[in-house]
Amino acid sequence: MKRSLILLTLLAGALPAQADPDFSQQAFFKSSNNNPGDRFGEAVAISGNIAAIGAPGEDGSAAGVNGPKNNDPSGSGRGAVYIFTRNGSSWTETAYLKEGNPPANPLNNHHFGEALALSGNTLVVGAPGDESNATGVNGDPLNQLSLAGAAYVFVLNNGVWTQQAYLKASNTGYLDFFGSAVAIDGDIIVVGAEGEDGSSTTINGPDNNDALESGAAYVYERTGTTWALTATLKAPNAEEGDLFGSSVAVSGNTIVVGAQNEDGSARTVNGAFDNTAALGGAAYVFEKVGGVWTYHSYLKSFNLDADDRFGTSVAIQGDTLMVGAFAEDSSTRVVNGPDNNDSGFDGAVYEFTRSGGVWSQGDYIKPGNYWPTMSFGWAVALDGDRMIATAKSEMSSSTGVDGPTDDSGAFNSGAAYLFERVNGTWTQIHFLKASNTRLQNEFGQSAALSGRTAIVGTGLDDANSQGINADQTQDPDNNLNAGAAYVFHRPSEASLRLQLARPFPTTAVGRTSRSQKLKLTNTGEEPVTILNVRTKGAASRDFRIARTKQKGLAGGASTVLDVRFSPKKRGTRKATLEASGSGAGVAVPLTGKGR
Repeated sequence: MKRSLILLTLLAGALPAQADPDFSQQAFFKSSNNNPGDRFGEAVAISGNIAAIGAPGEDGSAAGVNGPKNNDPSGSGRGAVYIFTRNGSSWTETAYLKEGNPPANPLNNHHFGEALALSGNTLVVGAPGDESNATGVNGDPLNQLSLAGAAYVFVLNNGVWTQQAYLKASNTGYLDFFGSAVAIDGDIIVVGAEGEDGSSTTINGPDNNDALESGAAYVYERTGTTWALTATLKAPNAEEGDLFGSSVAVSGNTIVVGAQNEDGSARTVNGAFDNTAALGGAAYVFEKVGGVWTYHSYLKSFNLDADDRFGTSVAIQGDTLMVGAFAEDSSTRVVNGPDNNDSGFDGAVYEFTRSGGVWSQGDYIKPGNYWPTMSFGWAVALDGDRMIATAKSEMSSSTGVDGPTDDSGAFNSGAAYLFERVNGTWTQIHFLKASNTRLQNEFGQSAALSGRTAIVGTGLDDANSQGINADQTQDPDNNLNAGAAYVFHRPSEASLRLQLARPFPTTAVGRTSRSQKLKLTNTGEEPVTILNVRTKGAASRDFRIARTKQKGLAGGASTVLDVRFSPKKRGTRKATLEASGSGAGVAVPLTGKGR
């Protein structure tokens, strides 16, 4: 018994102190037509106040946007995407997206929604089971070629979502799984096709089928409202089974592509190509120079070993790049801790940074609690100085934010970890669990991050409910693998904004001018609990504020201050109007002339 207790303590570890004490779960999403096998939450995306949740197993037979929701066998596994929009702290489902073309053969599952990426008002949706043999942009969707794959582009204009483009590879092929990974930044989309079979090792090289499942990635760029295929990317050491394109990311003119089954044993950036570390994995960087996409760097981890699956997930923003390796074997529990191989499939995330055009390895990121086979790094997302990484097979039974980690009572329940970069080093600040943790749920199959909001999804949740913040009770007999998504958020600090005052009209000494009504708004989400309003300055007594019953100001709320000018002396009179409370404050000048 004593030995078991010691082992448990070593495995679990201690979590760092909270950096965001107000970070909490904001919403629990279920689809509005929830059914077994929908796998809602297997893919998630967020940009600002818009979230997209994929349900690649959804069975509705509708086509296009906001069609009827049904559970029609003729639509088996076609998939769907659900759009949620936030107003204040409340979420609403605002759109139901389906592929615009009905499947030619309903027995082939298109899995629309298996991959998602969102940038502003543009959403790209992967459908790796699409069966069209079309090529390029907006081709004929009804010609059959099983599991070739496709991607769809939707845009939001004036509150309405419409399909803008239907994307296919330049060399569409059987079992290519084009759309198994997607990424977008502004007017650039990248689509991975991990099953593509070409042996080319150059960009836009010749097409063939000589290297089964070597993989490829495709670049599309938008001019106005028109998308065009601009590059076909291949690894410079492309070989059979590498699965290049199993993960993709883009930021500006830089693209990163993961190849989780690549076999090279290099442990440095741009090391030599070989095949002596089976399934070690790799990631590749491409940059657009002079309007042309070119290969730039070959990324490997400093401690790479066979079967690490480096490149499982990738994320990039600016000069920072993250690569997940879900099968890395070290049991260390701290960032930049010692490397070892005393466990299996624990996982890691590796940071790379660019300086002077050169990529180099940065932090070696591990979670604060460790369990064998937890698969840390399965999904990763990056936004500024924050990063979220998931461990879909983590096994603690806690719920919510920063709960205990010292048990193994929920096998494969899953977890997510939020990190923040402080003084150049990444530090774990939160440990996230589902609010209805259950074994085998794999919370963390997907994750997305935008500002203060994170979304974590799982396609395996069994709660038999529909809609937002519905009953979370598990019902595995009736709703197996229906799926769910969980929104976590830290409210923005209180911030006061006060309308500028106009100069008051010239007013006789002893008289009082007409009032000016100045709007005071709390633009943050946290409330101002004690509101103080006063005038300051040499002529502060010349300006009067009507008494207000407003004791505080909720997030997003406003009040009106009634200000009058009553000069005590002749000449120009000046003061400052100040409003403050809960660490927030604002001031505007007041001026008037007495006669």
